[in-house]
Amino acid sequence: MIHVAKTLRLTMMLLTLAASIPLSAQRVGFKTNALYWLTGTANAGVELRMSRHYTLNLEAAVNPLKFGDYKLHLASFTPEVRYWFSARPGAGHFVGIMAGATAYDIRLKDTFYYGSAIYAGPTYGYGIVLGRRWNVEGTIGLGLMHVNEKKYGINEQAPVGANHKSTKPFPLKAGITFTYILR
Repeated sequence: MIHVAKTLRLTMMLLTLAASIPLSAQRVGFKTNALYWLTGTANAGVELRMSRHYTLNLEAAVNPLKFGDYKLHLASFTPEVRYWFSARPGAGHFVGIMAGATAYDIRLKDTFYYGSAIYAGPTYGYGIVLGRRWNVEGTIGLGLMHVNEKKYGINEQAPVGANHKSTKPFPLKAGITFTYILR
């Protein structure tokens, strides 16, 4: 449970940092990522306009999926600052920088993974205006992920502490996201 406390502490630090950014949110969008839903991962987000070119995107996801020999329980939070090349956030190309934290309990056939991950990296995307209040965007992100977990086989005793730690390049984000805009 120590990793969950660390993940929550990092999440609170990220929320505090995000809250310290001055906002003039004339526009707020509520969003969800369709690709996450295809994996059984419930998710929601909010995107706040900070200026003509910058937005703050906050996303959270949970997955309680259990299917036969597979279990994918996770909770994650990912803030992202985006720069939109057009003066209309939600339309056209954008680049961003994201950071996040995830706590998870996964079983893939004969192996358990119980731990947390923190990650950060750049993102790229493209938004299309569908109507006055609806947008859709495609997003990808790559970066570094640090994993701190207990990894063990189904016939093994769970280790007392984390026995697998690594930091590696990793695809951090993929999305087809629908946004409803409030004015």
